[in-house]
Amino acid sequence: MLRKHNYISTRVLLLPLVTLMLFLTTAKAEGLFPSSQTNSVDVYIDAYTGELVVNNKVSSVYEVRIFDLTGKEVMKATQPQSDLNSRLDISGLSKGLYLVRVSPTPDAPALTIKIMLR
Repeated sequence: MLRKHNYISTRVLLLPLVTLMLFLTTAKAEGLFPSSQTNSVDVYIDAYTGELVVNNKVSSVYEVRIFDLTGKEVMKATQPQSDLNSRLDISGLSKGLYLVRVSPTPDAPALTIKIMLR
């Protein structure tokens, strides 16, 4: 369930003919993991190994899905309840921007972040 959206917008003039409009939101997803657990999931790329690391601080089964910017699912992994620190080999993905979605079930509210592979 999403809380009320609070949007902040700003305009940046890049060139005389190009204006970039940025929107930031302060909405937070509820229900991903128990509300008593704050910051229950950390997702980052290990710079040394190049793997995607998911640290789950809550003991529950969760699913990690990676999408390219066209919305195509390029990777999917289900992490068992006992695996609180998992590593996904993303070396097969080409360079670019991807969306990583972490959720306890496919249709539940999820944590979604952007990653860039160089």
